[in-house]
Order: sequence, then structure tokens, then C-alpha cells
Amino acid sequence: MEITLLISLTAVIVSVAAYLRWSRTNKENRRLRNIKLKDETLTLTTELLMLQHELQNKLGVDFLEELKANMDEETFASVIEEVQWLTMQEQIISTGREILFALESDFDPVNVEIIYKHNQMILTQTRELANGLELLMS
Repeated sequence: MEITLLISLTAVIVSVAAYLRWSRTNKENRRLRNIKLKDETLTLTTELLMLQHELQNKLGVDFLEELKANMDEETFASVIEEVQWLTMQEQIISTGREILFALESDFDPVNVEIIYKHNQMILTQTRELANGLELLMS
């Protein structure tokens, strides 16, 4: 009876120790994954802001006047609306970037993932607009 109790107690102690070790390792892995996601998000955000800045530089008054002269009112209004939307997104992205820089290793990975996916979508749309404007310019 005492041996069975001793074996059971030992098994419980070993199980608890294994769980604690697994829990620590899992927490560390999650922390490292979150840091990697945060770094990727910051890189993507920086790339996006640079691309949007470059796009805004191309969208000078002369270029917009040339565009307006070469397309119908509806298409031109659509281009202007897209540019305005991207400018608004740039403000959102800048705010998200500031939040990411303010966060240390203890942050909610769900929020970072939302920011990352939003930035990916905006980057794709910004590239499409930039490519479309390049085609219009040529």
C-alpha cells in the first residue's frame, strides 16, 4: 500500500514537473513567435510607408493635371478617390506603427496580426495603384 502511494505520488510530481517545463517552453516559443511577427509587421509597415511616400511624390500637381487632361471625369475622380483613401490608410498605418514601437515583448499577438494583415492588404493596393499610375504616365 505504501509503495503504491509512493509510486503514485512520484508519478504526480513527475507529471507536474513535465507540465511546468512544457508550459515554460511553450510560453517562450509563443513569445519568440510574437516578436518575429512584430518585427515582420514593422518591416512591412516601413516598406509600405516608403512606397506611399514615393507614390505621393509622383502625384504632383502637374501629374494630376496631365491625368485629368487625358481621362474622363469619372475615371479621374476614381483615381483621386483611391489616392485619398490611401492617404487616409497611411495615417492609420503610421498610428499602428507607433503602437508597435511602443509595445515591448508583452503584447497581444492578435492585434499585431490584424495590423500585419491590414498592412499587407494596403501594400498590395498601393503597389497596384503605383503600377497603374506608371502605366498611365507611359
